Amino acid sequence: MMIMESQQMLPSSPPSNNALKTPRRLSDEITSILVERVRTGMYPPGTKLPSTKQLAEDFNVSPPMVREALSRLKHDGYIEPRQGSGVYVRSHTAMHSLRLELDDPATRNMLADTFEMRLHVERSCAELAASRRTGSDLELLERHLDAMAQALQTNQDGTHDDVQFHLAIAGATRNQALWQLANFLHGTLSKAVSTARANSSRTPGRPEQAQREHEAIYRAILERNPIEAGQAMRLHLEGAARRLELRFSGTDPSA
Repeated sequence: MMIMESQQMLPSSPPSNNALKTPRRLSDEITSILVERVRTGMYPPGTKLPSTKQLAEDFNVSPPMVREALSRLKHDGYIEPRQGSGVYVRSHTAMHSLRLELDDPATRNMLADTFEMRLHVERSCAELAASRRTGSDLELLERHLDAMAQALQTNQDGTHDDVQFHLAIAGATRNQALWQLANFLHGTLSKAVSTARANSSRTPGRPEQAQREHEAIYRAILERNPIEAGQAMRLHLEGAARRLELRFSGTDPSA
């Protein structure tokens, strides 16, 4: 993709100001710092971020930590990768369009419609994944499932691994079009997933129920049972809609 010459790459900040010294939740800290840089204009819209290697040196961490933080920023709509070029800060208009305002009735209606589409798309993804998954797919799913369980035990936000779990299922279909559609849907729904988790945390037993729903999907894929996998995905997404108090065909938020 051609890049305008005016889109200059920004240098990384001096490592001495931002090096992270604590080993706990490093990717969360990196994410927060990068978001702040975008919001304050240090990384204006349209500019290219420093490379993963440069950011790793800036924060004095390993490149995988930086890649995890960048993945979160991508799903929150702050940045976008451009093939063969690098990672760029999105425009404020684009970011706003992806960060759903759940109190607005029109937005809630659109969110309900998006969830209904997601139900049909991800149910098909789960069915295909159960038929086509590999051992590597299972390892990836189990890793994100374990991370969600750990987040539940420590009262942390498991949104990132929740999203990655669903994208891993889409990847296991071996269907590039389905994966791209799922990636787009989750890019727009990151805030909704986080809100659903927050709503669940206020009701005893709900976070555990959401985790059991993910585990049921994983078991069906593990057992190569497409029918059970599709059914488990449908039940999970209907549950997520209830946690967001959304209504679409086949769900009842009062249930």
